[in-house]
Amino acid sequence: MSNCLRSFLIVLSLSCSFVSFSQDTTNATIDSLIMQLMTDTEDPAKVDVYNSLSLEYLQLDYTRSLEYSNLAYDLAKKLKYNEGLLKACMALAQLNLGYVMDFGAANRYYNEAYPLAQSLKDRKSEMLILRGFSYIQRSGKNLPMAQEYNKKAMEIAVELGDYAYQADLNAYMGGLYEESGDTAAAIDAYAEVLALERTHDFTATSNASMIAIARYYYLIDDPGQSLKYYRIALKKFERTDDNRWVAYTHSEMAHLYIYKKDLKRAEQHALKGLEIAEANKLLKETGDNYLALVSVYTAMDSLAKADEYTKAYDSLQKSLKPVEVATGATETEKEETATAPKAKMNGFLQVLLIMLPVFVIILIAGRPTKKKS
Repeated sequence: MSNCLRSFLIVLSLSCSFVSFSQDTTNATIDSLIMQLMTDTEDPAKVDVYNSLSLEYLQLDYTRSLEYSNLAYDLAKKLKYNEGLLKACMALAQLNLGYVMDFGAANRYYNEAYPLAQSLKDRKSEMLILRGFSYIQRSGKNLPMAQEYNKKAMEIAVELGDYAYQADLNAYMGGLYEESGDTAAAIDAYAEVLALERTHDFTATSNASMIAIARYYYLIDDPGQSLKYYRIALKKFERTDDNRWVAYTHSEMAHLYIYKKDLKRAEQHALKGLEIAEANKLLKETGDNYLALVSVYTAMDSLAKADEYTKAYDSLQKSLKPVEVATGATETEKEETATAPKAKMNGFLQVLLIMLPVFVIILIAGRPTKKKS
C-alpha cells in the first residue's frame, strides 16, 4: 500500500469514528436551536439561530434549510444586520445553485452578498462568492469566465493560506479544463490537488478533492488506483450520509467501469446513483446518473434504453431555471472581472464619492454643468 493511500485511509478512519456521534448530536442541536426561537424577540441573535438551523438541515432536508435561510434573510433585512444577511444570502445562493438548480436566483443572491462581504472585509466569503460566480458561468457554458472567477477565488485562498480551499478550487478547475477539452491542463490541476493533500497529510480533504484524486488516476490510465480512491470516497460519503456526493460518486464509478469494460457493474452503479438522487430530489445528481446510464446502454448497444435516458435528461434540463446572465457578467461581476479592485468599499458608495465634487460644483454655480462621461 502506498504512503499516500495509507495516509488517506488513516484520515478516513478517524473521520468516520466520529460519524455516529455527530449523527446522534444533530437532532439534539436542532432541538436546542428551536427552543431558542420560543422568544418573540426579533434581534440579530434570532437571525443567527435561523442561519444555524439552515446549516443543520442542509443534508437532512434541504427544503427545511431553504425555509430557515429565507427567515434569516427577511429578519436580517428588517434589522439591517449585515453579518446575518451575508450568511443568509450565501446559503440561499448555494441552495438555489446546488439543490433547486435555479441559477438566476443563485446569481441574484451572490450579487447581493458580494458587496456585503467586501464591506465586512470578509475575505473567505468573497472567495466563496467568486467560486459561486464561477459555478453560475459554468452552468451557462461560459467556461472562460468560469475559469477567471475560479482563479480570483484561488488568489484569495492562497492569500488566506487555506490549503483545503486551494485543493478544492484546483479540483474544480480541473473539471473546467476537462469540460473545455484540455485534458493535459486538467491532469495538471488534479495533480496539484494530490500534491497539496500529500503535503498536508490529507488533514482537511474536501469532497471535491477526494473525487479529483480518483479522477487524476483515471486520466493517467491507472484505473486500479482510480477505483481505490473512488471506493474510499464512496465509503466516506455513505458513512456521513452525504447523499449528494454518494449519488455523484456512483455516476463517476459507472463511467470508470465502462472504461474497464465491466458494463454490468457500470449499470449497477448508475442505477444506484439514480435511485439515491431521485429519492432525495437531487436534480443535478439525477442528471449525472441519467448521462451515465446513456453511456452504459450505448456501450451495451441497448439503444432504446439509451434513448429513454437521453430524453429523461433533456426533459430535466428543460425544467431548470437558467441564469439570465449566463453568457455575460452582471454589473457587479463585470466590475470585479475588469478591475479586480483590492478596496473593499461598496461599489455604490464609490460612485457617490466620485460624483460628490460634481454635485458640489453644480450647487455652487447654480446652473447645470456638462460632465465628461
